[in-house]
Amino acid sequence: MTDRDENSRVAGMSRNDLRTGVFVWIFAMCTLMCQVSHAENTPGMTIRINTFATVEADRTLLEDISVINAPGFLAEEFGKIEVTRSPKPGGVKTLTKAQIESSLRSKKDLLEGVELSIPDKIYLKRSGQEIQENEVKQLLESYLKKMLPDGVEFTLERIRISGLETYPGGRLGLYFSGGVQDSGGRISLSADVLVDGEKTDRLSIHGWVNVFSLRLCATTDLIKVQVIRSSDVQPRRVNISRSKGELAVSMSQVEGKVLKMDFGTGDLIRIDQVHTPPVIRKGEMVQLVAQKSNLMITASGISREDGYMGEAIRVENLSSGKLIRGRVRERSTVEILY
Repeated sequence: MTDRDENSRVAGMSRNDLRTGVFVWIFAMCTLMCQVSHAENTPGMTIRINTFATVEADRTLLEDISVINAPGFLAEEFGKIEVTRSPKPGGVKTLTKAQIESSLRSKKDLLEGVELSIPDKIYLKRSGQEIQENEVKQLLESYLKKMLPDGVEFTLERIRISGLETYPGGRLGLYFSGGVQDSGGRISLSADVLVDGEKTDRLSIHGWVNVFSLRLCATTDLIKVQVIRSSDVQPRRVNISRSKGELAVSMSQVEGKVLKMDFGTGDLIRIDQVHTPPVIRKGEMVQLVAQKSNLMITASGISREDGYMGEAIRVENLSSGKLIRGRVRERSTVEILY
């Protein structure tokens, strides 16, 4: 090969290398331009805090009050930053720009390169729910139905409920505890306020409960020492909550008993207002019985006091005129005591 041919070959290779280099340079510049263009079309990370925000939890996080523009995992981390303690349920709280900046200052490394937009003042409102007094009364009635005997009718009166507030969101309930009723018909008890099963507050409840039931009353005017017959009384539905003493319920409690006082038509009869009549009355003739071994002696006598079955009373032996003591065994029979 001649020198001319060799020079021609080298010149040809140089032109090819030049064309290749130019092509690579153009490709690199296009790639760079595309990257620059893509970068210009992707905005930087921003956090824009809202002027007004509604929160639900006890503590307010950044995600509750702002719009976060950042890649997924970073947006999640930004959102978890605690800003402040939330107001109580139903309440409103204001924060200044300086307070927000102070809260975020501890996270400045994480937030480096993030553009923050914070208004001069932020208003936070805590969502909440309320329980109305009529709802408490309805739940109280259900509770009392379980506490009182089956079938007992009752009404509530002058119910006062203390401690009602606004409560966090969630499933709301009441748990009643404490006394139900005293002898005067008054009720006094507590109710725990539960949100999603957790105790949040406690209510105090006071008032009156009127319980209605059948009790015996006089069908006509009755006088003291009168023996009650079945026709003298009848059952009547009455409010027993504020009655004093135990009211008679069944006929067996009063029939054949003696009244201790006068009664008007419709008056309720208490157990302590009647008593069992004595088997032997003062001044009645009685048979005196004295028994020793197989020997029985009888005599006539007079009772000097009322006597009940099995009770020891004073009697007068008509034969001797002596006062002796004996035990009432049956109607008009007294066993002498030695």
